[in-house]
Order: sequence, then structure tokens, then C-alpha cells
Amino acid sequence: MRYILLFVLLFLSLNLKSQDCNGYWNTCHNDTVNNYHDSYQLVVNDKGQGVSKSANISDVEILETVFDIFSGRDYRMSICSSYEYMPILRLYEYGTNNVIYDNSQNDSILVFEFEQRFNMKIKAVVSIPQSKKRKVSNLIVEKPKRYCIGFKLESMITRK
Repeated sequence: MRYILLFVLLFLSLNLKSQDCNGYWNTCHNDTVNNYHDSYQLVVNDKGQGVSKSANISDVEILETVFDIFSGRDYRMSICSSYEYMPILRLYEYGTNNVIYDNSQNDSILVFEFEQRFNMKIKAVVSIPQSKKRKVSNLIVEKPKRYCIGFKLESMITRK
């Protein structure tokens, strides 16, 4: 009986640890915390699912999301991370390797607002800068640490 209880507790603790980052994107540019209210609303895809995402990644993994942006709308993209350095956001024209935006070229800003002038499908890729791996011996390298990362996308109709 003790072994069963121990196994259940171990299983629960492992599962709870892996879900620490669920909804982490909610911490990115939270208007209610900042007491700053505006007309931005969360963006959803054509299936009605939010395109904002969270993940528990290492410095060799990425968080990726694909979405459509439409002309006549303002957009706000926010990224956040539990990593001590700024996360990197790159926007690509979907289906190509054409970089539309790279925040590492712009002081790694965490909140990016823009007005869209034409309809477009975008792939957003969020990553964290690679850290130096500590070498234990010639055969062993320190296991990479994992961090929570979030991507939040909001939009509103452009005011004229």
C-alpha cells in the first residue's frame, strides 16, 4: 500500500511540474495589473482558438505559433519569460524564411505594437538566448535548464 501511495505522489509531482507554464502568456502585458485599459482583445484563429501560447522550453527549443493578421487592425504582441535575459521574437511570412520582424535587432523589446496595412499569414517564433553549457567532462554536458515562456497576441480596429 505504501508503494502505491508513493508512486501516486511521485506521479502527481512530476505532472504538476510539467504544467507550471500553462497560461503563462497571461502574465505578458497584463492590463489589469498595470491599471491600463484599452480596446485590445485576444486574437483567435479561424477555429475560435486563441493564438496566444505558453511553453516550458530550454535554450535549444522554440515556441511557435501561426496566425492571420488583417488590414485595418492594430496589433500588440507581448512576450514574457522566466529566463533572466530577454526572449527573442522573430516574425516570418508564413511558408517562407522572409523575416518580417526581429526584436533582437530592436533592443529586445517585450511589447511590440503595429498597424497592419494588408492581410497576411504570419509565423511567430519565440526563443531564449543560448547559454553556455557547463562541461562536466569530455563526455558529459550539463542538462539544459527549462524556462516558462509566453506569447500574447491582441488586436483592435485601427482608429482613424
